[in-house]
Amino acid sequence: MNNAEKQNIIIKGVLAEINKPNNVFSIKFRRKSDGYISSKQNVTRLQTSGSTLTDRRKMNRSGVVKLYHLETQQDFDCVIDFIREFNGKKVIF
Repeated sequence: MNNAEKQNIIIKGVLAEINKPNNVFSIKFRRKSDGYISSKQNVTRLQTSGSTLTDRRKMNRSGVVKLYHLETQQDFDCVIDFIREFNGKKVIF
């Protein structure tokens, strides 16, 4: 495996990491509202219901993952198809 391959992660792996309980990560994505690239450190998935499985089903249907920025204590939506980097690795679709 060369260095370029080590710097990539497939979207399936990204979603698996996002859905791990209490997992903290960094993410770079294109904002849907204005198209700018946004980068956030210390982010975790926001659990919106009592069940992780229910949240995953909603995420799969809508294509949007609800995230929480620990530093600013604000939640935000991220469109799965707009994720560009995860923990410093380029996302491959």
